[in-house]
Amino acid sequence: MPVTVLIVDDSKLARIVAGKALAALKPEWHKLEAGSAAEA
Repeated sequence: MPVTVLIVDDSKLARIVAGKALAALKPEWHKLEAGSAAEA
């Protein structure tokens, strides 16, 4: 079953860091990003 992770943070840098960590740990997971709760 495919896994999709939603990363939500108002800081673009924090989203980049979290995304890179996720990619290193679980490269097969798909990630989505949002810059706010409303966007999420």
